[in-house]
Amino acid sequence: MRALINAFVSPDGTPREIKSDNQKACVDRWELGGPVFNKTYLGFATHYRFIPLAIHSGKPRENLKVERPFWYLEKSFLNGREFRDKEDVKAQLQIWLTQYNDERIHRTTGRKPIDLYREELPFLQPLPAAQYDTSTIEYRVVNGESAIRWEGYYYMVPKGYLYETCPVRVNEKEITIYSPACHPLVSYPLAEKGRKNRYIGHSGPVCKYRLAAAEVAARLDAFGEVMQAYTREIKKHKPVTFLHHWQHILSLKVNYRADDLLRAVGRALKYRVFESQAVENFLKVNAQKQTEIDFTFKTTSHEE
Repeated sequence: MRALINAFVSPDGTPREIKSDNQKACVDRWELGGPVFNKTYLGFATHYRFIPLAIHSGKPRENLKVERPFWYLEKSFLNGREFRDKEDVKAQLQIWLTQYNDERIHRTTGRKPIDLYREELPFLQPLPAAQYDTSTIEYRVVNGESAIRWEGYYYMVPKGYLYETCPVRVNEKEITIYSPACHPLVSYPLAEKGRKNRYIGHSGPVCKYRLAAAEVAARLDAFGEVMQAYTREIKKHKPVTFLHHWQHILSLKVNYRADDLLRAVGRALKYRVFESQAVENFLKVNAQKQTEIDFTFKTTSHEE
């Protein structure tokens, strides 16, 4: 969608129809001979007021002609050139587009692309006042260092949200972390790839934070009756170290799903094993860490 937006901004308008192939980003499935479009793509099409179309499987004449322009770009622009960096690529490409590509005589049409563009421009629909928001929204659990993990880097969260599940909005340039009630807490520029310091927003050494016993108990109680029964038994059998076990169990929320955690706690309660490490050991064997699987809440802002 970001690439499509760039394709709209460059000619300063949108077409009235766009035909795609059957990729999942556009088409969920076909029913009764017609495509059922992805709801996010439909929202995108509505925002830019174009009619979405899709090619029919098994009809090669409908296939989009995309290979030839890539070949032309490689032969005419990339062949024999050298670039210092990404900005140099962009600068040289802009010159090539305006001074050569737009002014050449196209072999198929026999005309200059810039002349055809001038004729087609009045038929393009105007761009909306604001572009479609392509930000990704996911949920992350704040870890024991009061940070959330995104693509290998840890972004610091204000104190008071330890082990809370917080919405996160990410676009091409920055990440914004929200409270569980969806109030914005803090924004950071996205970390540059290869950055050695993995912690963003913390100048000194990162330390573990601790919650008060009452707050730990409240957050564990929110899991339901099974967790409440187990924490009571831990406090009964571990009167000196119960808070350590409570905190350890709560910290497992960072890496494991709530239903898996409750399953592990229920098993420990059944066999009367009142040890937080036993709960973690069960999860290591029988559950998958959330960092290794897709988040079920992944969406885009227009689906919220």
